[in-house]
Amino acid sequence: MSEGAVVREDRYHVALFDGTNYASWKLRVRVLLEEYELWDCVESDVGEIPEIVVKPEDAPAAQTAKQNRRELELKRRRKCRRLLIERIHDSHLEYVHDKVSPKQIWCTLQDVFQRKSIATRMHLKRQIVGMRFESGRLADHFLRFDRLVREFRGTGAVMEELDAVCHLLLSLGTAFPAVVTSIETMAEDNLTMEFVKCRLLDEETKQQGMGERENEMAAFYGARQQKKLRC
Repeated sequence: MSEGAVVREDRYHVALFDGTNYASWKLRVRVLLEEYELWDCVESDVGEIPEIVVKPEDAPAAQTAKQNRRELELKRRRKCRRLLIERIHDSHLEYVHDKVSPKQIWCTLQDVFQRKSIATRMHLKRQIVGMRFESGRLADHFLRFDRLVREFRGTGAVMEELDAVCHLLLSLGTAFPAVVTSIETMAEDNLTMEFVKCRLLDEETKQQGMGERENEMAAFYGARQQKKLRC
C-alpha cells in the first residue's frame, strides 16, 4: 500500500466493530468506501453486473473487454472486502468468516445488527417514549435521543420530523417549561428539529448564566456578612 493510501485510511479511521454502535460504524465505513470509490462493491456482486456478462454471440474483442472488466471488478471487490474485514473486531469475525464478497459481508452484518423485527421497533419506541431529561447537559440528552430515533428509523419504521420533535419535547418533562410552551404555540411549518434544539440550548445557556450570577451574589453577601460579624 502506498504512503498516500495509508494517510487516507488514517484520515477516515474507523473503530473496529464489536457489536455495538452499528449505525455509527456503518456510516463511517460507507464514507470510507465512497472515498475509495468502492461503495458499489457492497451493492452488487460481480455476477450481478450485466455489462460484463460474456455472451456466446459476443465478438472476440467484446469478450476480451468484458473479461478484462471482470478482472478489474474482482480486484476492486477484493480490496473492498479487505477494508471491511480490517474494521471488524476478532470477536465478530465469525459472522463473516465464510462470506466471499463485500456484499455478503455487508448484508450479513446488516441482517444481524440492524434488525427490522416488530419486537425491535417496539423496544426502541418504548425507549424513546420513556426517555426523560433529569440532569446534565442538554447536548448529551440530544445525542442519546438522536441515536434512538436513528436506530428506530433504521428498522424501516417511519418517524416524521414533527413526531420526533414532539417526542423530544415530551422527553424534557418539567424542564424548560416556558420554552416548551412557546414552541407548542408555533405553526408546524416553522418547527424543525434544529430550530427546537437551538431554542432549548439558548434557554439552557441563559439559565446557567442566571445561576452563576446568583452564586456570585450569594458569595458577595456572605463575605459582607462575615466582615460585619468580625467587627
